[in-house]
Amino acid sequence: MTAAEIGFRALLAEYGETVVYVTAAGVERPITAIVRRPAASPVPPTNAWSGSAMTVAAINDETEGISADDLDEGLDNLKVARMPGGTPESRPIGRIVAVDDTMIQLEIR
Repeated sequence: MTAAEIGFRALLAEYGETVVYVTAAGVERPITAIVRRPAASPVPPTNAWSGSAMTVAAINDETEGISADDLDEGLDNLKVARMPGGTPESRPIGRIVAVDDTMIQLEIR
């Protein structure tokens, strides 16, 4: 295990939460990920809530996280809560923001 992987696993243990990765084929798998939720604000005239996309960081691995090699952008989804402790909603994975041998960071729509 590399120093980067040890460090990222420590971050996951401290700040991670369980989300559910859903493949395009409908296979669901819980994983631990760090979810970055931008601040949301009401938008007039309906006061519907709006915010920029969430980002999710997980282990780049097909069993413990999400493998960049197996990802189908736009077709795979993550079930993640809009707010910590909220009800998870299925959201499409928009794009890969960053990836290396240890970690994958994704934009969630």
